[in-house]
Amino acid sequence: MDQSYSCTTAFQFSSGVREHKLLEQSETTVCAVFVFYDMEERNAELDPELWDRLPPELLEKVLAKLPLTSLLSFRAVCSQWKSMIESPRIVYEGPPGKPVLFYHHPGGPLVAGGDRLPPSLLFPNYGSKSWKRESLPFSDEKNNLVASDGGLLVFSSDYNPDTFIIYNPLSKRWREIQLPSSVLPRLPRGAIFQDPFSVMLVGLTVNRDTGVYKLLVAGIHEDGPRDALIYDSSLKDWQRCASVPPMATSLTNGEWISERGLCCGGNLYWHVYESSSNQIIKALLKYYVETNVWAVVQELTPCDLPSDFHITAHDGNILLLDWSDRDNFDENVGLSDLQSLGLEVRQLIHVENLGLVDLIFDASEGTHHPSKSIAEGECLYTVYDSLAFEDLSHKVVEYNSRTNVLTWLPPMDFIPNPYSLCAFAPSLKPLV
Repeated sequence: MDQSYSCTTAFQFSSGVREHKLLEQSETTVCAVFVFYDMEERNAELDPELWDRLPPELLEKVLAKLPLTSLLSFRAVCSQWKSMIESPRIVYEGPPGKPVLFYHHPGGPLVAGGDRLPPSLLFPNYGSKSWKRESLPFSDEKNNLVASDGGLLVFSSDYNPDTFIIYNPLSKRWREIQLPSSVLPRLPRGAIFQDPFSVMLVGLTVNRDTGVYKLLVAGIHEDGPRDALIYDSSLKDWQRCASVPPMATSLTNGEWISERGLCCGGNLYWHVYESSSNQIIKALLKYYVETNVWAVVQELTPCDLPSDFHITAHDGNILLLDWSDRDNFDENVGLSDLQSLGLEVRQLIHVENLGLVDLIFDASEGTHHPSKSIAEGECLYTVYDSLAFEDLSHKVVEYNSRTNVLTWLPPMDFIPNPYSLCAFAPSLKPLV
């Protein structure tokens, strides 16, 4: 593609009638170089050499005001422009990204009988009412999404759980880091854990102002070390931190299992549970990143039947959810116990009242039932399972707490694993 022609067309991002365009060089103020350009005048020609004459700092001021979707189009023009969007002015002065839900496809056929696809991320396209697929740029082996926060995703492999990929989907840059020592028990030669991350705590926290990120990895296997290590991107090194505290009680022949960790307010949270003989006992773990302190809230007695209890981080709160019960309340975890973890840890029924609970339950008009929620910022995404016999379809609705509006995502023409859905807010600040 001719670079000059690309530079001319790349600024025509908006589908609106009028768009501010830079038409002449100025060494003083941005205002002096803006004029109206009619997007309906398709035959109008701009001097392709104009952009080469603009001072870089002036161009960066303009780019810093563009939405992230426009920056993506800008990045695709040429390698020079791709590197330009990572300048400090654009990275730190640009607008924050809006929350987005995505589906992590670990590789293989996406639909029954379909072609085998590499590990990918699928994003909803509301315009075409479909899902857009983007392949991951690193090894197919690193196909396990284990953590996310602040525009970064963390991947690893069941075959090599001591190695992690830190990936920024917006800049498409990634870094591989290696644990200095394993947090898993030793296995016989040739043996592997079927799911090593179920007995590991993995959590990521990103400073929204500086882009500095920290990755915590700890072991909770009863036969392994309970060591915890944290990687600091500002130091580019691992440090040992306080060990994971033991649980108050355990079930006979049980094993503690961890779900994917969450970050809220700069601290890390995990829902862990232990099951044995049709009984289950649950706990919440919190790690205070700045003070290097752990806190645990655990059920005192097991439940007779497993529940669909899970947690999500929504609008500055950690919400405790269980859509199997319309009352959305777990009698076995008292509110006073939860308050010991901080006021941000709440049960949905108490933080949003029954109005939102009823809204979520009634949204699908009785054809589907809510099963799991994922959140990022003000957006709460709820996955629905079909109530029809042998219907494996899922639906997802987005609830925005700022606008109090429900929006259905495009239909899925594939059968997703709801636990492979994740939400994040794209950002260029974390420079991996």
